[in-house]
Amino acid sequence: MRQLIIFGDSVIKGVHHCGGKFHLCPDHDFASLQTVGVEAHNYAKMGATIETGLSILQRRLSACVPGATVLFSFGGNDCDYNWAEIAAAPEAGHLPHTPPERFPELYRQAIQTARDCGAEPVELFGTEPLTTHNAVPTAEGAIALAVLHSPYRLHGAPCLVIGYGHIGRVLANKLHGLSARVTVAARRPSDRAAAEALGLEADETGRYARGLAYHFVFNTVPAPVLTQDQLAALLPGCLLVELASAPGGIPACTRTDVTRIDAPGLPGRFCPASAGAAYAAAILEQEGAFPA
Repeated sequence: MRQLIIFGDSVIKGVHHCGGKFHLCPDHDFASLQTVGVEAHNYAKMGATIETGLSILQRRLSACVPGATVLFSFGGNDCDYNWAEIAAAPEAGHLPHTPPERFPELYRQAIQTARDCGAEPVELFGTEPLTTHNAVPTAEGAIALAVLHSPYRLHGAPCLVIGYGHIGRVLANKLHGLSARVTVAARRPSDRAAAEALGLEADETGRYARGLAYHFVFNTVPAPVLTQDQLAALLPGCLLVELASAPGGIPACTRTDVTRIDAPGLPGRFCPASAGAAYAAAILEQEGAFPA
């Protein structure tokens, strides 16, 4: 029987929000994995950051036997903020729960700890199928936020999608399908050409030669993409949706006629069942239960 040891947060724990309360997913049945020769032990914890996970890992080292697969899935809580503190002092500087420079350091430590036990560590978000599947609920969640928080409709609205990676490509395509007027900003000429080949407009990230007359701006790049002068050029009523992991790419905006939303963890917030299914498929693929 192969051993699968899991450390992570609420998504991989199988927690979903329903009826104003949090519940464990009723389909979260690890016993079924035994039928394909996998014995799973889930030590994930709701709200866990990588620091919490490392602490749990150190207490559960006996489970990390040689040959076991140790699955890590962290990041959603690490890049979140203390919103009560931000509301109390919006002009002050604020850091996410795990500072950006600390996150990879702790992750490397957790991975090395598993290796020292003779186990095989796997970082779930690093698997290509999950990264691609996660882009879909992220894009749909971003669109939901746009509809809820903007006075403008998406149909015919000028939209800027910054970054053309997994999330940027899916989001731009879905916005285009809703008849929005989509411009993709990317640094690489090949990405801009790919966007134009699909009927989208294209611009260069940071330069924005087409101007910044947009009703919606979605950022997917975890690096600075807009300056304060560029924020000042945005249309009144513009909605900024920050999709990138901390520290993000959109600076704090002091304009009262522009709304900025930080949007971490959208798959678990808007599509928990689908997000959980994608996780499950990635786990089974890692364990060799299904062909890649």
